[in-house]
Amino acid sequence: MDSSAKLMFGIINFLILCALLYWVFGQAANQFFHSRRQRIRKQMLSSVMTLRQARGMDAKSRERYEEIPHDIAQRKEAIATNCDKECKQIIDEAHRKAEHMQKAGERRALEERRKHASLIRERLMRSAFRIAEERIGKSMDAEERMRHVEKGFDELSRARVPRRDVPGSEPKGA
Repeated sequence: MDSSAKLMFGIINFLILCALLYWVFGQAANQFFHSRRQRIRKQMLSSVMTLRQARGMDAKSRERYEEIPHDIAQRKEAIATNCDKECKQIIDEAHRKAEHMQKAGERRALEERRKHASLIRERLMRSAFRIAEERIGKSMDAEERMRHVEKGFDELSRARVPRRDVPGSEPKGA
């Protein structure tokens, strides 16, 4: 046998082996490859669905991301507006309280001034009466003093005191 015949017999033997293998394992191999193909198709469909969902989520995320700067700007503006309102209210309240405190202080100062003016008048009158008493006591006799005392009481009973000179009274314009 020559080498070409050996080669021919080798090829024929190989083809017979392939035919036998196909006949024995052909149905099982066909089912294996068919099921394998079905699994690959299912995985591809699942992957396509997952990809579509991911793209949808990506689009939504991008929309939200693009809205964030605008949302932040709106919130900043709202916060600034609220802060300005609150600051204005606080300042207005502080001005009202300051005016109230100033008016209360002015009233207290006016009362103190009147009180001290009254005390000063009283002290001056007492001093004047004491000095007058001393001078009268040195220069007049008892009968003359009595006449002057009666005349003084008479003048006092007819005397009118202006309202502004009465301690604790308020002027009409205030």
